[in-house]
Amino acid sequence: MTARGLRAEEAGCPFCATATVEVVDDAGDVAYPLAIELDDIDSSGPRFNDGDRVDVGITAFAESYRLWSDIDEYDADPTLREPKFGSRSLIPSGLFSTTGDDRSVRAEAIITGVVGAADVRTNSLTGVTFQCAVIDTYGGAYDVVAAADDPPLSPGNVMQGTFWLVGHVRSG
Repeated sequence: MTARGLRAEEAGCPFCATATVEVVDDAGDVAYPLAIELDDIDSSGPRFNDGDRVDVGITAFAESYRLWSDIDEYDADPTLREPKFGSRSLIPSGLFSTTGDDRSVRAEAIITGVVGAADVRTNSLTGVTFQCAVIDTYGGAYDVVAAADDPPLSPGNVMQGTFWLVGHVRSG
């Protein structure tokens, strides 16, 4: 990814910041811009400047989603309106503003992708269970977490939903 901006979050977490990045494909071309929230900017590891190439791990927290058993079922679904998103697509919805004010940037995306590995895990501190998966979409694969009582995720499912994106800078 290429860093394109960093600003402190105005409301909410005092140690968080929203970063605007460009997701870069294997050929070095920009796939799409994306806003992510960096968790605890004071301890997130390496720092970066505008234009730096950075390695960022992104976790997509499911806010809401739908599932299809596989790509064929997704492609055949008559309830999906045209134009239909591809089975591997990402819309950086957090970058769209109805006010024209860049302060409204949110770490949010509409993601459609194919679920890879999926399981249920337990938070060792709270004892709360949650779903964890990897979703393969346009531009790469993202770790996904969802509530344990949400529809169960299985490898091969097509998942489409709205996600809150939290990143951790691994190197830069």
